[in-house]
Amino acid sequence: MNVEICSTIKLVKYLYKYVYKGHDRVSFHIYSENNPGNIDEMKDFQTGRWVAAAEAFWCIYKFNLNEMTPAVYTLQLHLPEFFVWKPTKKKWIERKRKRVIGRVVTVAPNEGERYYLRLLLSHVHAFTCFEDLLTVNGKLMLSYREAVFQIGLLQSDTHMEDTLNEAAAFQMSSSLRTLFAILLAYCSPSNPKVLWEKYETEIRDFEKAKSFSAQNVEQIRRCVLLDINKSLEQMGKNVNDYHLVPGGFILNHDERLTREIQSELSIQFTEQDLLLPSKLNIGQRFAYGVIL
Repeated sequence: MNVEICSTIKLVKYLYKYVYKGHDRVSFHIYSENNPGNIDEMKDFQTGRWVAAAEAFWCIYKFNLNEMTPAVYTLQLHLPEFFVWKPTKKKWIERKRKRVIGRVVTVAPNEGERYYLRLLLSHVHAFTCFEDLLTVNGKLMLSYREAVFQIGLLQSDTHMEDTLNEAAAFQMSSSLRTLFAILLAYCSPSNPKVLWEKYETEIRDFEKAKSFSAQNVEQIRRCVLLDINKSLEQMGKNVNDYHLVPGGFILNHDERLTREIQSELSIQFTEQDLLLPSKLNIGQRFAYGVIL
């Protein structure tokens, strides 16, 4: 007997990617160059809409598509637990029914004090005011970052590991690579190489990895590092600044191009586009000449 237990939040990836995917289906038409035919986008959309048998059965019998109990309520960082927003009164009031789980919103590391406030909320207990969060060993700190540092959360890369562990549970690989680049650029990890080696498997693109054989691990790693480097270049950094791999990461000419340059170079234009300047009026032609 083969039994598989799915009990973590990673189950969401499996459910939405496979269970409701249905059978593969392709909708296409063949037209001649002289007679392109009438393109009906509404009909094409309806034809391409595919409902699998399981989803159709579930909807016909009007079963609930999703359910959550107890309720999980998103908490802003500046609000206490068990409060609810009343749109009619435009204010927060105390929740009467306590059957609710409070979940603090995710905060990006580049948000500064707001991120350090979330760290304190996750590690400091029995506080009643913001001064309690800023107080460490009886001394009031001037900022949340200073308080986090005095507690010991910034003496290592623990807070970055917690961030990556949380994101790896529900984020896709492309989002993890962007997050990893942000951590490198703005959070100054004490040992980027150790952080990379620990989470390299998590931030790989498993779909892309399927196109390579098991012997091409270096090729897969290069694709991942190249994607991280593109994000770093947008922030004025380079992957070689962090010495993630031995010997450095050598880029060829095409790989040195940033995403913005690649996007501009990939624009397709026709002969009609080249004739557009001749159709400008006097004012437009003057502006066109000044700008170019």
